[in-house]
Amino acid sequence: MIKNLKCEYCSEPIGIDTDIPYFSWTLEGEDKELYQEEYRIIINRDDQKLWDTGFVKSKPPNTPKHTQH
Repeated sequence: MIKNLKCEYCSEPIGIDTDIPYFSWTLEGEDKELYQEEYRIIINRDDQKLWDTGFVKSKPPNTPKHTQH
């Protein structure tokens, strides 16, 4: 399960003024072997897609799960 989703270090961002926002999150679950292989971030506003990272390979297990795009 994805927890602690943030944009520019804020859990409820408003008025982000950057062309390349920083996103971060953590994964939590009962399985100690849980890790993320890839991610995709889609930003919509009023049913219009503004941004789509496409599928991006994640860092190897046991490294921080965050990205900047």
